[in-house]
Amino acid sequence: MRLGYHMSTTGGYKKQVAKAVEIGAETLQVFVGSPTSWRLGALDERALHQSSCILHEAGIKPLVVHAAYLINMASKDEDNFVKSRDLLQDSLLRTSLIGSPYLIVHVGSHGGEGLDYGLKRIDDMLAQLRPAWPDGVTLLLENTAGAGNTIGSSFEELSSIIRNAHEPEWLGICLDTCHAWASGYRVADAAGWSETIKRFDASLGLGRLKVLHINDSKTDFASKRDRHAFIGEGSIGIEGFRAMMQIAQLAELPGILETPDTGDYQGYSHDIDLLRQLRDESHAFLD
Repeated sequence: MRLGYHMSTTGGYKKQVAKAVEIGAETLQVFVGSPTSWRLGALDERALHQSSCILHEAGIKPLVVHAAYLINMASKDEDNFVKSRDLLQDSLLRTSLIGSPYLIVHVGSHGGEGLDYGLKRIDDMLAQLRPAWPDGVTLLLENTAGAGNTIGSSFEELSSIIRNAHEPEWLGICLDTCHAWASGYRVADAAGWSETIKRFDASLGLGRLKVLHINDSKTDFASKRDRHAFIGEGSIGIEGFRAMMQIAQLAELPGILETPDTGDYQGYSHDIDLLRQLRDESHAFLD
């Protein structure tokens, strides 16, 4: 498993990538604009290409892009739906230009209108986006913790989105460990992980799984609350991540930390070192 974290771009890619290499990151996740704005800023293709080159020279791969949190693909409000579609379309383009194969998105909330309504809205948006879809970019639907009216907390809901879109190759899944735990998947030990992988494969097929978000949880099992913790310091615990590293089907995936950013990189550095140790231990288990 290639290990990395969500990288800030403050100070520029060159500075931040150098820090990532120092920490030992092998993969990274970024935003291509503000995660809380409807506008990504002026499109600068040259700057995006330069950023791609910096990452390539550092041996960072793959680069993963995360879409803005404002996007709601299931919105019942037409203005919000259109703004979400346009922002997602711009994000797909920039993901392509920066040389990333993956754009991760939280699909959103049906706003009380019901799951079937929300799934139909998501399908409508995907159909509108398809004609201008950039080659080489896969949109990854991220599982959610299950709070409120959000869609995607179960593998079955995520499968419905992909099935409604006629199972295209340009849709995949990002599995967040904290969200999985909070929504009712037991990923705190080997038996729980085994069952979770079986359920994922039955609903979606493991070929759809492209990226892992590796986060411990500050809240208890099935809490429906999304609160990330440092690895081994939450309710999933170190044994959950040791078991994760021993699953052969996950061994080739990029694993992205979204643990709390302390501003000094010490958290990321500690967690990458810890996960690398678990990864090294898993080699003997897998062999």
